Amino acid sequence: MPRSPGDHTRFPMAASHWVSDDNVALLTDLYELTMAAAYVAHGLDEPATFDLFVRSLPAERAFLVTCGLEQALDYLEGLHFPPAALEYLDSLGIFDRRLLDRLATLRFTGEVWAMPEGEICFAGEPLARLTGPLVEVQLAETFLLNCLGYQTLVASKAARVALACGERSFFDFSARRDHGADAALKAARAAYVGGAAGTSNVLAGMAYGIPLSGTMAHSYVMRFADEAEAHRTFARVFPGKATLLIDTYDTEEGARIAARVATELRTEGINIRAVRLDSGRARYGTSSMRRGTATSRFSPQATSMSTSSLRCSRGARRSMPSASARASGPATTCPRSRSCTSWSRM
Repeated sequence: MPRSPGDHTRFPMAASHWVSDDNVALLTDLYELTMAAAYVAHGLDEPATFDLFVRSLPAERAFLVTCGLEQALDYLEGLHFPPAALEYLDSLGIFDRRLLDRLATLRFTGEVWAMPEGEICFAGEPLARLTGPLVEVQLAETFLLNCLGYQTLVASKAARVALACGERSFFDFSARRDHGADAALKAARAAYVGGAAGTSNVLAGMAYGIPLSGTMAHSYVMRFADEAEAHRTFARVFPGKATLLIDTYDTEEGARIAARVATELRTEGINIRAVRLDSGRARYGTSSMRRGTATSRFSPQATSMSTSSLRCSRGARRSMPSASARASGPATTCPRSRSCTSWSRM
């Protein structure tokens, strides 16, 4: 049966339900802490080396694109257990003072060797290698698997989409379906590393300097008495930058309307940048759009774009880029990968 979360009023650091620098040390699995307690109790907190790697890839996935290192290093540099975190661990009644005292002064003192972000990598080779006191590297396992594994997954998917797109651009528009707010932010960055031209996520644009892209929704078109008026109004607010959504009702008729509006607005010195399909039926929508605009003309610079239910081709899944993907800076939402990231002590 569904149940309500427990009382968190004793520990205000967690009350906001957001991961922050003050509580991220607790973003770990309990067994990391129970192992750490045993290491400390038996004097086993000695130097150790751990590798983070992908164990295997499915047959149709020939490569990965590494991503997430910047956030991983930020985590390690700031890793600490504030008093509220220690109080919470003490309240569990399973840890003695030896572990709590070790955590009270814990900072990551080890070293990290890792592949640069945007590099092509394969199954079995380390994405990152950590060497340091056993407690420190052990406690980092959960966060690093989450951080590097998820962003590498998204960047790899974006790279396959980029291969399928060829010279055409594509953008991340995944925030509404990503599994959580932080995932949406990291997905936008990872998609950019993998080859996306930009993102719709405004926070990602501010945080990572990613170019932004956005048009209009069906609800905007539905706000007006007719499509033509919706398009005119939008284009006059964003002259030369407007992308018109043409499949709110009937795609072929929507394309004709957009073409008429484009011709009309050209007399005002306003050009339409692009038209967009968002019904999830790209092949049908593209054919309807071409029929609707067969006897009309947009400006020479106008393009078309499609969103929703796009897939990369099988060939793109298997082929490899000739060089590393976008290597700096920070697509699509990603289907579940069958690859498995692993954390292995050497």
